[in-house]
Amino acid sequence: LLSLPEGQRRALTLHDLEEMTAAETGALLGIDANAVKQRVHRARKGLRERIAREFAARGVAIDGLGAIGCVSGLFGETVAAAGRAVQGG
Repeated sequence: LLSLPEGQRRALTLHDLEEMTAAETGALLGIDANAVKQRVHRARKGLRERIAREFAARGVAIDGLGAIGCVSGLFGETVAAAGRAVQGG
């Protein structure tokens, strides 16, 4: 998460980890709900791409639909772990 630009990281954290709506997140960040959705989308995409690069750097092939599931699953686990860390768990 720390590799993300601050605006994307804040939007993703509030929306996905704190489970706020796009409107609630936008109100806290001073942006509209559509901008929140865009930032969250870009943050998720950036994290997926980074995870894919990490797999590739370790020589793990992640081609095809199995790769999408694998990266998406790892992304979900990463976000869940980050949420637990934020909450002290």
